[in-house]
Amino acid sequence: MNNLPISFWRSVIIIVLIALTTLATRAIPFILFPEGKKIPKAVEYLGKVLPQAVIGMLVVYCFKFHTSWIKFHVCRIINSIRHSFNFKF
Repeated sequence: MNNLPISFWRSVIIIVLIALTTLATRAIPFILFPEGKKIPKAVEYLGKVLPQAVIGMLVVYCFKFHTSWIKFHVCRIINSIRHSFNFKF
């Protein structure tokens, strides 16, 4: 593999594709769920449950490799998880 820099036009194409992808990911929810249309129950449920689930997963992942440290700070971990599930959006 060569170590030559990317050409100007390839850089422009990459930037345009990233911009279009970002625009599409931001616009798709508004296209799928317009203002007058009722949001499905499954989407409402996921909107309520996923933030706490993601925080719980991040807590578990952050402490994954620190088993001796976890044993020492079990109360902190349990308290962090408890507070993350009690957080109201």
